[in-house]
Amino acid sequence: MTNTIGTTTTTSTTTTTSTTTTSELLIPNIFANATWSKNGVIVAGGNGKGNATNQLNEPFGVFIDDDRIVLIADYLNHRIMQWKTGDMTNGHVVAGGTYSIRH
Repeated sequence: MTNTIGTTTTTSTTTTTSTTTTSELLIPNIFANATWSKNGVIVAGGNGKGNATNQLNEPFGVFIDDDRIVLIADYLNHRIMQWKTGDMTNGHVVAGGTYSIRH
């Protein structure tokens, strides 16, 4: 998760946070008998950087609710993307969109 600033879920046993300055991932309150998958699964994006609904460009934060809906702050596309369980091929823009900013 390059450049991910924060990650969280609604259940306290899986709350995670991360920062880019120290590149650390904090995972408090993990059950002693927790098991981990040996292989990761892409649940959002995974199609290179871009602004299509199956792409992200510098994701900034992730939130997963109790219904396992994934919300991602897509920083350089200036939008919030949502992926619902069972439909992980394309996300849906729920706020914002792509536009350029002049400095």
